[in-house]
Amino acid sequence: IGIDIAKQIDHAIQELSGCERLIVDLRGNAGGGLAFLRVMSYLTPERLPVGYSVTRARAETNYSKESLAIFNRIPSQKAALIWLALKFGFRDDSVSIMTEGLGAKPFHSRVALLVDESTTGAGERIAAFAQERKLAPVVGARTAGRLICCSVYKVGHGYFVRIPARAWYTWSGELLEKKGVVPDYVVANGDKQTADIQLDQAVDVVRSL
Repeated sequence: IGIDIAKQIDHAIQELSGCERLIVDLRGNAGGGLAFLRVMSYLTPERLPVGYSVTRARAETNYSKESLAIFNRIPSQKAALIWLALKFGFRDDSVSIMTEGLGAKPFHSRVALLVDESTTGAGERIAAFAQERKLAPVVGARTAGRLICCSVYKVGHGYFVRIPARAWYTWSGELLEKKGVVPDYVVANGDKQTADIQLDQAVDVVRSL
């Protein structure tokens, strides 16, 4: 669910008090749990549909995205996980995601996202949402195109197995698997030991907003 990571994101935003322009660097982001929803929620004051994940079983039915169970809040306490287990634990794992409605921030409409080929999973979902809703321009290189949601199981001796379980779609119905997110400002990776030209471009973009 990402409760601890969401709290860390909250703390980082609090430390940026008064910040009027923001660059979110998603390069090297290798995915993770549902904490990506907190980042998305800081991009807009509203509650907006983000996207939805669908199991093969649900995909083979005549479903509508509006009928899926909605996840729209990362709880602040782990005790709330019991309620989430009751809500989501006894049904098909297909779910739609909606932002949390965290209210206006000084940097809204003045945010840029940085991505590259190493941006996968949750990072790609954030970039696709921002691009689709025109909340923040995306800068860098095309992302990896690895957005399928996986289930993780313990198999003993400290090992786990990850199994692809649910396809991820943007709210407009776009499947980005193997395609990735194409930035609004395409900038090839340079030699970061001498200069970070992608970051330089993101700075120029966010200053122009």
